[in-house]
Amino acid sequence: MTPTPTLIPISLPTNLPELKTWSEIIQSFGVALGAVLGGFGGYVLFRDWLKKKRNEYQVKQLRKKYPNDSLNREFRIVDIPEYPGRLWILDNRSDKERRWIKNLPTLYDLGFDFADKVQVTTEEFEEYPRKEEIDTQ
Repeated sequence: MTPTPTLIPISLPTNLPELKTWSEIIQSFGVALGAVLGGFGGYVLFRDWLKKKRNEYQVKQLRKKYPNDSLNREFRIVDIPEYPGRLWILDNRSDKERRWIKNLPTLYDLGFDFADKVQVTTEEFEEYPRKEEIDTQ
């Protein structure tokens, strides 16, 4: 014959002051948990907002440096056979630099299109010292 399990009764507080204490503890824990989760959510929203503002500022500064009306005069968007699929900005101004445009959305953020590129020789490309890449994403 198998023993039958016996249920152990859980004693809940029956007197009102002890029940009130437990409810206050649970309420305080809920408020604290809500504050922590709300603070974390606020941090995530602030971080995303700050990243968006930084990207907007970066795009604004790059558009000032590389305006559309100066394309193919002061700077060019080029590709070369040695780096297939990569687009570069060759800046002819006093600082003479080449910068890699990291992705296509960055090219569009700058106000240019893939059709704006020209091809240059490797020798001409190597005349420009490499500077930091451009990435607005």
